[in-house]
Amino acid sequence: MNAATNKIRSWLQEAVTRGASDLHLVAGHPPMLRLHGQLKPLDEPLFDKQNALTQLLPLCPEDSREAFLKTRNLDFALKLPAIDGADGEQRFRAN
Repeated sequence: MNAATNKIRSWLQEAVTRGASDLHLVAGHPPMLRLHGQLKPLDEPLFDKQNALTQLLPLCPEDSREAFLKTRNLDFALKLPAIDGADGEQRFRAN
């Protein structure tokens, strides 16, 4: 697992721990969690274009990266080792 995946994983872990329904990563804003219908920023620097390329691109399926770079939009499933310490994987939807 690379550093980018570890950063995203830490944000997803916080989302799971806090009961968030979504993790929002938008250029020009800090990472945000959707908690009970409201967006709450994480105590992180602003997410910029470079963050998107270095942190999100490695998570995109390799065969879809070119489409993502052209359209700036992609839906896929992300599987990471279980966040709660259990064996197995945890699946997240990414858009």
